[in-house]
Amino acid sequence: MPYRQLAAFLPGTGVGGAGLHWSGVHFRVDPIELRMRSHYEERYGKNFIPQDMIIQDFGVTYDELEPFFDKAEKVFGTSGTAWSIKGKVVGKGRGGNAFAPDRSDDFRCRRRKTRSAQLFEKAALEVGYHPYNLPSANTSDSYTNPYGAQMGPCNFCGFCSGYACYMYSKASPNVNILPALRQEKRFELRTNANVLKVNLTDDKSRATGVTYVDGGGAKWNSRRTDYRRLPVPQRAPDAALRDRQTVQSGDRRRGGGA
Repeated sequence: MPYRQLAAFLPGTGVGGAGLHWSGVHFRVDPIELRMRSHYEERYGKNFIPQDMIIQDFGVTYDELEPFFDKAEKVFGTSGTAWSIKGKVVGKGRGGNAFAPDRSDDFRCRRRKTRSAQLFEKAALEVGYHPYNLPSANTSDSYTNPYGAQMGPCNFCGFCSGYACYMYSKASPNVNILPALRQEKRFELRTNANVLKVNLTDDKSRATGVTYVDGGGAKWNSRRTDYRRLPVPQRAPDAALRDRQTVQSGDRRRGGGA
C-alpha cells in the first residue's frame, strides 16, 4: 500500500526539495563508515561477515572527502564546535565532540546553547559523559556563504524539522544555492518535476541527462542536446530518493543497480 500520510521522512516536493523541512543536523560521516567491511574484518577476522552479506567499503577515504565536507559546511553555514583541527585539539572544554574526525578548518559559526542545553551539558558532565555541541546547518549568526547567499541568525523557534525556515537560518537549496544559480543566464529551473532515473552513455561511464515526470504527469527525457550549454544535469532529492534513483540508473560494472 502506498503512503496515505507522510510522517517522519518527507520527500521534497517544492523548490528547495527535502532541504525545506529537514532539521539541519549536519554530522560528517565517520571514517570507519567509509571502510566498514575492512574495519570489521580487521577487528573480528575474515570469516566474521557472512558470504551473502553485501557489506563493502565505499572506495573513498575520509581524508579524500574532507575538503568537500569543509566546503559544504561553509556553503551551508553550519554552526558547531571543532574538536581537533589539523591534528591539534582545540575543542576540549568548549563543547567539541571528542569522537569527531579531524578537520582542516573550524566551523564558520559558533554554536549557541539554549538554557535547557546548558543544563543538560552540566548534568552529563557530572556523570562522566561527553556532551558536545551538535553540528547543525542552522546558522547562529548573520552569515554570507561563498556563493554570496545570505542567512539570518536562528531565533530558536523550534520549527526546524518539518517546516521551511522563515528566518533563512536553515540551509536548503533555495536559500544557499538558488540565489547564485539565478544569476546564471544558462540556468533553468523546472519546478513540479520528479526525476525517475539518471540516463547514461552506452558504456554507463557518464550521465547524459535524466528521465523525469513533469507536474502534468508527462514523462520526459532530457537529452544532452537539452543540456548542450550545461556540463551536468542537476537533481536534488532527499537521501532515500537519491539512493533509489541511483539504483534504478545502473552501474557499468554490474549492469544494474548502484
